[in-house]
Order: sequence, then structure tokens, then C-alpha cells
Amino acid sequence: MKAIITDLDGVLRFFPAQRNSGFETRYGLPQGTLLHTTFGYPDLNQAMVGEISDSEWRRNITSRIQEFLPAQDSMKLIRDWSSFPGIINYEILDLYTSYRNKGATLALLTNATNKLTEDLSTLSISNTFDYIINSSSIGLIKPNPGIFHFALKTLGIKPSEAVYIDDSHTHSAAASRIGLKSHLFKDFQNLADFLKQNFS
Repeated sequence: MKAIITDLDGVLRFFPAQRNSGFETRYGLPQGTLLHTTFGYPDLNQAMVGEISDSEWRRNITSRIQEFLPAQDSMKLIRDWSSFPGIINYEILDLYTSYRNKGATLALLTNATNKLTEDLSTLSISNTFDYIINSSSIGLIKPNPGIFHFALKTLGIKPSEAVYIDDSHTHSAAASRIGLKSHLFKDFQNLADFLKQNFS
């Protein structure tokens, strides 16, 4: 085993569930409005495959929010909502780093917009990875098997030489189908046991 390929959100980075409800309460929006207007439209996938920019996606969200708020308030809401880069789970990051320090290649493989580089820099974790593969940079999105083949080609390894970690059952299963040793992330201990079994 030569490499760890990991997802970002839901494994290494988290956004507190109460964050959206806090914004909705502050701005007088119906609960669930942010989840629906941000993730309930096809332009999110367009942003994650690089067909539109992150900025354009967020402008679209602002327009949808204007159904509930005046234009000025909706722009301020999305600007404030967008400024938060998430929270890193340093226990997981330290676990990955311990294997990297022993010689394993560490690669990030994520469905993300072109704001990823900015977020990783803000979180000061850009240099943690040997490779960063962003769906919006290559025009492929998980669970498309092509994104996993792209990652393996980039790393110069065979599927049997890497483990893949994701919190999505669909994405984990897609990686398994092309021969990667996949782990459906649930918690730290399960991940630690999985890595120990495969890198012993």
C-alpha cells in the first residue's frame, strides 16, 4: 500500500449543522431555506465540474434568496455565509500525517468549486497533501469512475496500491468498483483501525 486518498468534507472538514439555522434565524428566513437554495439546484454540480465559477454559483444563490429578502440583505447574508471556510478535524489530519511521515503519499480528492484553493489556504492545510485533485479543475465529479482513474494516474499507482476514504456510501462504493480499497468514514477509531490493517 502506497497512498491514502481522502475526501474532504465530512471526513477532514465539517460545517456545524446549527450554522445555517443561525443565519436563518438572524435574517428571518424560514428554516431550511439555505440548504434548499444552496444545495437543491443543479448549478451546484455545474460549479463542481467547473462549468461555472464559485462566484457565479453564489450569485445564483443570492438571487434565489431575494424571494425572501431585499437584495441588499440577501447579498450580505450570502457574503457572510460564504466567509466561513469550515472546521478541520485535526485528530484525523494528524492520523493522516503520521502515515505520510512514514512514506505514504497523501492525496485529497474532492468534489469542490474553484474556491477550494482559497479555503485550504485560509485553513492553513494546503501543504498537508502531496496532491490536491479538485473536481472543478478536471471536469469530473464523484462518483464518476473517471475521477478515480484520474487520481491514480496522477499519483502513478495502481488501484491496489491505495486506500480511499469518504463519508459517502455512493462515492466509496464507486471507488471500490475500480479496485481501490475503500473505507466508509464513520469515526476516528474505525478509520485508525482501517489504516493500521492496510499499512501494517
